[in-house]
Amino acid sequence: LPERSRACVLVQALAGVRAAEAQRLTWQNISLEHRLITISAGTAKTASRRHTPICDALLAWITPLHRGTGPLVQNPNTLRRDLAIARCKALITKWPQNALRHTCASAWCCLEADVARVASWCGNSPSIIHAHYKALLTHEQATAWFNVRPPASSAGTVVQFSVAAC
Repeated sequence: LPERSRACVLVQALAGVRAAEAQRLTWQNISLEHRLITISAGTAKTASRRHTPICDALLAWITPLHRGTGPLVQNPNTLRRDLAIARCKALITKWPQNALRHTCASAWCCLEADVARVASWCGNSPSIIHAHYKALLTHEQATAWFNVRPPASSAGTVVQFSVAAC
């Protein structure tokens, strides 16, 4: 992905933020110091404020991208185009809505003992987390998901992700 779209995709993949919420985020919502993303009530699908953690991998990716102020996404149409091009280059034909968020939530469920905590981070109820995200990944897959780090130079880098069967 071009740098202009990378942060939005990263917060979906490594912080479990819904695609529409990520597009409404500003850089002020992302605190590297506190390692938290604040999803305000006006930004959240559920109209309820929540915080989601910034894991080590997300911190490594987003620190050099952080602009301090302004929107995370300058142009949603450009983001959609960038994603379509990236998926085409990666030969990904099937891309469910919020696929990155769902994978993140599934990985959290595998690694966290507290489903209520995962539900809080996702802005869902524990029953939704149990029904849709629990026991979908192995511990190794979940660990690998959160261990993706940028190389010394991320320009032109392709990061391979394996896709779990639906």
